[in-house]
Amino acid sequence: MGTTANCLLHYTVMILTLLLLRKDVSSQYLPDYSVKAPQSVVVQEGLCVQIPCTFEIPLKFALTRNTKGTWLKGSVSANNPVASKTGYETMKNRDRIFLTGDVSRGDCSLMINDASQQDTDYYTFKVDDRGAVNTFTNYRTYVKVVELSDKPEISPVGCIVSGDEVTLTCTSPGRCFGASPKITWNGNLKVKTEQMYTINNEDGTSTRHSNITFTPSIEEDPVSLTCTVTLGNNVTTQRVITLDLKDANPAKTTMPVCRPVYSGIIAAMVVGNIVILILIFGGTYCFLKRHMKKRPLGNTTQNSRGTEHMYENLSGQKNDIYYNIGAH
Repeated sequence: MGTTANCLLHYTVMILTLLLLRKDVSSQYLPDYSVKAPQSVVVQEGLCVQIPCTFEIPLKFALTRNTKGTWLKGSVSANNPVASKTGYETMKNRDRIFLTGDVSRGDCSLMINDASQQDTDYYTFKVDDRGAVNTFTNYRTYVKVVELSDKPEISPVGCIVSGDEVTLTCTSPGRCFGASPKITWNGNLKVKTEQMYTINNEDGTSTRHSNITFTPSIEEDPVSLTCTVTLGNNVTTQRVITLDLKDANPAKTTMPVCRPVYSGIIAAMVVGNIVILILIFGGTYCFLKRHMKKRPLGNTTQNSRGTEHMYENLSGQKNDIYYNIGAH
């Protein structure tokens, strides 16, 4: 038993010695090495994502300006570095994937710009200082790239007035370090002016904007505009808006046309009614006059002396009989 125990101890010492000589020890074997980073992050295709990260090493290994940080993609054994940085080095020409923090101060934050589906994978941080290398294999971050769903923002929106100059701003989604996206406008405007510009944010990221300036006319009502943003890998997103157009001078367009028409119609109606009344009264008068001329006044062929009317004397007795005897 003693011999077996000695052999096991001997082999254990040899393995640890080889690991130390190799100077590349995983953090799972060295608990004093640690990384604080999210286990997973999600980023939309074409946009960017920053992985906040800090790391600690044993006090006896003080970080220096020569400390080098490296991020590996995929399997650690594949040794596929995607970004590296030494100390507080400032990068003038950043790659698509790069470290944003000061490695000599324990900052291992990583930025991924213009994310594509190929970026979906596990990422592992490795630190190297004066030949002592440690790979934090038990502190990996999973990056998942999903389909782009964010849309650009257009402001201001609402009702606009014909003849008044209007300026609208389209803002690209995302605050990134990468190449500026392309912003274009389309719509039913006859004349417009476009101007693109970039605003640099305090955290070093930038935001892309585009202004469109135009003076709408009443013939363009309603105004329809589409802002299209083209990101890396030709990934596009757009927003469509419709603006109601208010006529600045409605009286100038309606009064000269409508007032003469309505006045003429009213005058014609009055004259027409008068003519109709004259015709009605005139026709009635002529009809009555002709009718009165044709009405008989009595029997002129009989002798007036032998004529007695049946109802000539209504004051007589009830039994009185009246005769009308004509001369023979």
